[in-house]
Amino acid sequence: MWYRLDLRVRADVDDEALHEIGVLANTYAVVDEMLATRDPESGDPRFIARIDAPSAEAALGALLTVISQTSGHAGRHTLARMQRRTIGRGLGAVLFTDIVGSTAVAAEIGNTRWSELVSRHHRLIRGELRRFGGREQDTAGDGFFATFERPVDAIRCAFAAAEAVRAIGIEIRAGVSFGQLELVEGKAGGLIVNTAARVMSVAGAGEVLVPAAVKDLVPGTGISFDDHGTHHLKGIEGDIRLFRVTEVDGRTPAEPLGAEEAAERRASIVPATNRRAGIVVGGLAAAAVAVVVGVWAFAGDDPNPPGAPASP
Repeated sequence: MWYRLDLRVRADVDDEALHEIGVLANTYAVVDEMLATRDPESGDPRFIARIDAPSAEAALGALLTVISQTSGHAGRHTLARMQRRTIGRGLGAVLFTDIVGSTAVAAEIGNTRWSELVSRHHRLIRGELRRFGGREQDTAGDGFFATFERPVDAIRCAFAAAEAVRAIGIEIRAGVSFGQLELVEGKAGGLIVNTAARVMSVAGAGEVLVPAAVKDLVPGTGISFDDHGTHHLKGIEGDIRLFRVTEVDGRTPAEPLGAEEAAERRASIVPATNRRAGIVVGGLAAAAVAVVVGVWAFAGDDPNPPGAPASP
């Protein structure tokens, strides 16, 4: 199926930016008619092309990126408006994360402390989702599934989350994808969701991976990548080239925690109920010492303590 793409954008997005949209979306290989003209009524620039569905999705994502860079905060809301026009579907970025080596960590610290660690992990991840405008879709055990309007926000969120969870002695891995989301029973679904989950499954400790199509949508945003090679992802047709995030806004990923340091940080994970019990026991012990000392002091004032011979 072919789509006629007619994207009318702000007048301050010039013809050069429109050309960049075409390059980013890789549409030139499939376009048989492309015109960068002015709308005869408004005079605004527009981008017209006859392209296939995947390229249409990429072009819309590229448009959002370009407008965000040239028009400031206003560009953040462009994709949301596009999505609201189509009931049950729209473009968006998907983020999947999970804890690396979770089974081994759970066996090491036991069920009670593991539950506390997962609870702290969830609080840290949700804090980063709020900071970067993500929407939590689901959690399954120690994993998160979230959506974003822009891929750049999903990448920044994943990078920050990987840094944050090291405070509790764990590593996460993350995968980001971008494309058409289908609304299934109120929750985001579709091929792009499966793609993000499969991309995550390839990542190592502390890594954030994205497909090549996502990498091409975020130039000039302060995010750098290394080639992670071509992979065959389960349930995804064909091979996909993946890229690893190597820098975000001047920060590079830290090396994964060493085994000893990670274990030391996890050792501080104590459930709140245990901490309260410790406080109560400590208080009772202190009270008992005070009573003993008080009795000893009182007995010391007695000129004839118990068991001592009476004074003549």
